[in-house]
Amino acid sequence: MAIESELRSTAYACTSLCIPELLTAILKLFPLDTCDENPVQTLSIDRFDFYDRAKKSFAIVHTGETAQYGNIILKKGLVLS
Repeated sequence: MAIESELRSTAYACTSLCIPELLTAILKLFPLDTCDENPVQTLSIDRFDFYDRAKKSFAIVHTGETAQYGNIILKKGLVLS
């Protein structure tokens, strides 16, 4: 379900799922960028750098994850049919 977002991206609510469950579903259809050395970003980078990257993202997914700093950014690769 799409929800309003102050960012340029579309936001989706998947609050019944935690990150591992959501990643299992997403990665079946959404391959990671194999040309990028780090196609997955977590808050292990500076949090303001993370926030800047999140503002430029295509989509935001709100999950039911309860872990502190349980945020990730995925960089999509090519979808080959």
